[in-house]
Amino acid sequence: MNHQKLQLADLARLVQGEYVGQADLCLRGLASLENATPHDLAFVNADKYLEQAAQSKAGALIVTAELKEQLASQQNFIVVANPYLAFAILTHVFEKKHMTQGIESTAQIHPSAIIADSAYIGHYAIIGENCV
Repeated sequence: MNHQKLQLADLARLVQGEYVGQADLCLRGLASLENATPHDLAFVNADKYLEQAAQSKAGALIVTAELKEQLASQQNFIVVANPYLAFAILTHVFEKKHMTQGIESTAQIHPSAIIADSAYIGHYAIIGENCV
């Protein structure tokens, strides 16, 4: 995960959900219910996780409307039809992008291969004949 902060309302929009609570709450990442901090977003997708969700320190929870009604101890939510799908979509929003460019000295690249200037070829990678 990277260290960018995104607001609850913006994250809700990204998953076509409705935010409930503090619209400008800044969240830094995703986490499980048990490991979440006040700067994390976690999800609840079944009744069997309600007790864990009530005890969670997550800054916000992704839930269905029905589950939200059962979590009076929490204040910030993203309400969606499918919490698991919303969580999966947001993993791409928070993922750390690999921005390194270049070719490591241990890489083997065939002379006929075409490599973009912006590519990164890691240690011991082998790029074969006529590869692009």
